[in-house]
Amino acid sequence: MKIFIFFIMLAALVWTADSQDRLAPGETWTYTRNYTVQETDICQAIQNNVTVNAIDPCSRKVGPAVDNETVNVTYRADIRFDKVSNKSGELVDAGDIIGYTYYVENTGDVNLTIISLADDMIFDVQYISGDENIDGVLNPGEMWSFAGAYKVVEDDLCRSITNEAELKARDPCNNQLERTDEEVVETLCGENICCQDGYNQDEIISGDQFASGVGNADAKNNLDIKTCQEGID
Repeated sequence: MKIFIFFIMLAALVWTADSQDRLAPGETWTYTRNYTVQETDICQAIQNNVTVNAIDPCSRKVGPAVDNETVNVTYRADIRFDKVSNKSGELVDAGDIIGYTYYVENTGDVNLTIISLADDMIFDVQYISGDENIDGVLNPGEMWSFAGAYKVVEDDLCRSITNEAELKARDPCNNQLERTDEEVVETLCGENICCQDGYNQDEIISGDQFASGVGNADAKNNLDIKTCQEGID
């Protein structure tokens, strides 16, 4: 009895294995495969083609049957750019050094390359840190920092020092991203310093002028204010 059962089970296994290689009339077989989208795929729709061949009972080739599927791809390229100064909220004088720090963060979902940063008042802006895998690519979630410095000169005094930085980067489809940010630092306006037109330390607007031998608070009546062209007596 045990041998009989063994042969019954063996016959059933053989029939099952044989039937898996035969597509019976009216049957539908389903295959599933997964594909991981690569960054090189994102600049156009993904076109996937499939070809099926079969053999009939007389060993003749059937097919090929061809079908395809198109999948559109979306991505988000975005970048955040911030510029800050170590003198924010202070008054700087001639000879002071203003330090600037620039933060560049990839807030999108694709890599960004060809990172360039320029400041209209600072010639040498240096990369500091942030490229964690040292691949020269601003990966999603990475934040890079840069630094630059500016030395205040006398011509800067009695006005706001406003300088703008511009950031450029490219996404994998060669589209350019541009961001700008500016920082404003206020300067001192001491005695006998010529102020530019429309501005002096006591906020009296009367052309180019300077305070001669008096402090800011003492020049309210404008009696001691002379024009820059006249000079100091």
